[in-house]
Amino acid sequence: MSGIRSRTTPLSTAGGPAVGPWRSVRRTAGLVAFGWMSAAGTTGLAYLTLGSEVVPIVVGVLLCLTFAVMMLLLHRALWLTVLSAVPALFVLVGSVQ
Repeated sequence: MSGIRSRTTPLSTAGGPAVGPWRSVRRTAGLVAFGWMSAAGTTGLAYLTLGSEVVPIVVGVLLCLTFAVMMLLLHRALWLTVLSAVPALFVLVGSVQ
């Protein structure tokens, strides 16, 4: 049993410095505000371009991808970004219609 080593990494060397809690709250609030503004902007663009549905859809898809990248950078969790993709597309479809 002398050859068995623990693979547990001590918390002091686990990673970089932790982000402060209020900074994390501000970043999350900024991401939520970006999501709301994206939906409102896509809806407004859909009303301005009544004859063309392509323009708000393309802009909405780009904003959804931007939201996904921002979420990936904020939380560093790909699974959370994948789970947020379907509701983001539902919001996009609802705002275009």
